[in-house]
Amino acid sequence: MSKRGTSTPSPAYQVSETLRTALGKGFGRGRHEDKRNAQNEGKHYTYYTKDKLYSWTSYKTDLQKCITVMRFVKSEFGVKYIKDLKPEHFNAFVQKGMIKNPGEPYCKRTAESYAAAIQKLQDSYNSQNGTSLVFADRNYINYVVVKAPQRYRMPSEIHDKIIKKAYKQDEKGRSDNGRAFEMARAIGLRDIEIANLRMRDFRTGKDGKIKEVVIHRSKGGKTTVKEFEGKGKSHKVIFNKFTPEQQEKIQILYEHYKDKGLKDMDKLFPNRAKSYQQAFYRYRDEIVPGQHNQCNIHSMRREWGQEFYLRELKERIAERQQEMGSKYCLTEKDYTIIEKSVREDLTELFGHHDPNTILCYLDGSI
Repeated sequence: MSKRGTSTPSPAYQVSETLRTALGKGFGRGRHEDKRNAQNEGKHYTYYTKDKLYSWTSYKTDLQKCITVMRFVKSEFGVKYIKDLKPEHFNAFVQKGMIKNPGEPYCKRTAESYAAAIQKLQDSYNSQNGTSLVFADRNYINYVVVKAPQRYRMPSEIHDKIIKKAYKQDEKGRSDNGRAFEMARAIGLRDIEIANLRMRDFRTGKDGKIKEVVIHRSKGGKTTVKEFEGKGKSHKVIFNKFTPEQQEKIQILYEHYKDKGLKDMDKLFPNRAKSYQQAFYRYRDEIVPGQHNQCNIHSMRREWGQEFYLRELKERIAERQQEMGSKYCLTEKDYTIIEKSVREDLTELFGHHDPNTILCYLDGSI
């Protein structure tokens, strides 16, 4: 709060009160549900979400970033109130850069994280006070350090080595990371989805063959799929979306845990998601020390997405060509329509909301 004897609240207090109100409006609600409701009504998907915070973690993260910016503009420009924050102030903050390395501007990724927090502060403040102020614009991009792009996907052969090493370590009987990684790679799972996977999520036919897999991003197995529909927390993947090799691996792994006597509600991989991520880091650093430090389990998910995209693109182009006849020359419009349909399918398979999110998975093959 403000210092004793002064009437102006401190920047930290002002930011805290604004974001706490936003948290109060969003806490306990479903962000994905709000997005879907907005789109169903023909509105932008941030219509309901832009002035709300949906979790305590988001609140704490945005709070710290906004306080850092406000303290800077107060010391440099004498700005005492949130309402007086201007885009040029934020640009100066980005230009001044890192505290640890004075004079070195923030990289684009870091600057965008601060801009996102300030955007949330702006939307929250405007909603609560009936204003239309602008605290930051895209001009801050002109002041960031442009670094060489990083690849967040490792070559397939490194994934092979990590899984092989994990299986070797599992022989000691104290872990089951090899099967966890192989399942994640075959289905394209996030780390949290590995930990949430239950036997009941594999829907089989009368012949015992898997027909579809239900992927839970949170609360795996605690509610029915029907209750999850439309809330962005669970999605079903039809088995024919996998390659024959992937289907065979998933079926073998499922049969392994079935033979072990796991029941419907039992988790295949009961450890915390973080433990699988840490194990992946450990094996990665042993195999390629000092390389691919930015890559984690999500690297295998990106590999899955890239392979699906290229495979489906090739097949649908061939189908379109066969449908139109050999004399027909596919136009740029045809390719655009096909590419869009593949991206939409991949978006649904991965349980994303915005098709543009998939673009980061399609940054070229390695």
